[in-house]
Amino acid sequence: VNSDILVMAGGISGSAQDTSIDVPDGDPMLNPNWGENLFEAGDNPPSMPKDRLVYVPHTYGPSVFVQMQFMDPSQPECEGLEGDEAGDAMCNIVIDPAYISQGWEEHFGYLKDLGYALSINEWGGLFNWPTGAEPRMQDRWGWLPDHTIDEQWQNALVDYLISRGICNSCYWSINPESGDTGGIYGH
Repeated sequence: VNSDILVMAGGISGSAQDTSIDVPDGDPMLNPNWGENLFEAGDNPPSMPKDRLVYVPHTYGPSVFVQMQFMDPSQPECEGLEGDEAGDAMCNIVIDPAYISQGWEEHFGYLKDLGYALSINEWGGLFNWPTGAEPRMQDRWGWLPDHTIDEQWQNALVDYLISRGICNSCYWSINPESGDTGGIYGH
């Protein structure tokens, strides 16, 4: 009706919210973060003009949630673990940009090739994670020898976005009050 409107549509996770219903998201080892999954959007777009739609996925690294795709392949006992379970098993985290880029591509990057506008609506994290995280996370992950893991993830995401020509994004967050991402500025 309004020819000047621009609609922004976010993604979902790998399961329907508040249920245990799995939704398609591609390779199960590259599970999407909350708001990252637009796997089916290309085959099932909303009935609106393409030039009025911007897909705005959210994607986060280990400082927000330790996913299966971050598990060290030299620890086969950690394959398929994530979150607290991975921390309790003392699984090392490895950021492999080539591997995790496959997930971004199947979750949202492919939409660029279909002519849709993309803007990463949320991404960010604690550069020195688990340092600076809530005490529970520091206790669970503080033993990690490398405290640049989330910084590595953020750099990998930026490199991926540049390589795909995705130039718009919103870094979360500027202010320091976000518990799992911190912020760029202090008080």
